[in-house]
Amino acid sequence: MTQSSRRPRREPTAPSALLQAMFEAASETRTLELEFRGERFEVRWRPLPWLAKSRCVSAATVYEATPEGAVARFRLDVYLREALKEMIVEAPFPITDQVLSNLPEEVGSRLGSIVPDPFADAGMEAAGKGSGSSSGA
Repeated sequence: MTQSSRRPRREPTAPSALLQAMFEAASETRTLELEFRGERFEVRWRPLPWLAKSRCVSAATVYEATPEGAVARFRLDVYLREALKEMIVEAPFPITDQVLSNLPEEVGSRLGSIVPDPFADAGMEAAGKGSGSSSGA
């Protein structure tokens, strides 16, 4: 009889410290302070996970047939709405397509500042973009 060269079976273990740290980082919330007509308010948000970002880019990409072939068109407005719906965890207003589409410029542009560039790699984004707390404008 020959001995088997099989490795001993490893018992399942708890998530590693690294995996646990990644899960915790993904669930950390940040606060964006905003001001509109003299009234201050806060929006709590989470950074956009990489797969959610991919879903947002896909939702914002429209393919059209042309005589030259298929053309992909990217809709930034759709990307921003979808990303904000994924990212915002608490706000003093509902996070719906209708509300996001009708926000005043000064509120919408501040919210847009937390959304990552749709085509940048995570490691290539501008330093400070969408990081930490900000004061109202």
